[in-house]
Amino acid sequence: MLQALTWVTQEILESSVEEGLTIVRASVTGMCETSTASRIPLRFGENMRTGCFIRLNLTSINQQICQNIQELIVQTLEGVNARGPNRYVATFGNTNTNKTGDWVRIIESNRPAPTEANGVDGTSCRLKMGLHIQVLYANVGALALPQRKIIGLALQYDAARDIAFVCTGAFCQDGVGLTQKFEVSQTVSYVDASQPATGAQGEAPIFVAKVPNDFFYPFLFYTSNRGVSTQHAQTFSSSSLVLSLLTVVFCKLFLKTL
Repeated sequence: MLQALTWVTQEILESSVEEGLTIVRASVTGMCETSTASRIPLRFGENMRTGCFIRLNLTSINQQICQNIQELIVQTLEGVNARGPNRYVATFGNTNTNKTGDWVRIIESNRPAPTEANGVDGTSCRLKMGLHIQVLYANVGALALPQRKIIGLALQYDAARDIAFVCTGAFCQDGVGLTQKFEVSQTVSYVDASQPATGAQGEAPIFVAKVPNDFFYPFLFYTSNRGVSTQHAQTFSSSSLVLSLLTVVFCKLFLKTL
């Protein structure tokens, strides 16, 4: 027995700003805010940098602890509600959700996987502590009033570095309760990838001069043959021209005698 397969496409739109691209916000004490509502939404064209501290305990280092710390850093930088790798951003502010060509996939470069965080000699973790968001846009449309279009967006993490618990001083004693603050940073930059604008000029109009058929009458005139409406012959009236010339000559002679 054959059964028809029905594909159901569900369209999910995020109505709240917090669900979009945001950056971490620091509290009054410099610690990273963990709530989604406290994050800073991206504003087009505004380059930003933010940084905050996370409190970690690195006195007892192992592979699992380093992986948990790296996952905490990713959630701090991208937000706890960050989606998976299959994410898209609209090219315009009023992009139609039904047109897939108007959406650009977000490129994730060097994003740390949980298994990439390694412990080093049992004293430190090799972690990625920074995230850079780069937005590429171009001016399109009319030369007098261009519109900015997003043509690419990339999330790029910093290179991994060793993070170790530093304990100095005469009263420094290793213990489970000892913690230390480490800074994570996040930047947003916008890059204009527009090509040099060139104006387009239309072709010059063709001037076609037309005058009535009797414009040069009585010097030039048309004749018709037996009432045919189409004017087909053109004859030069020599008598009219001679008369006009004689009139001009006579007027000049008369003026000279005066």
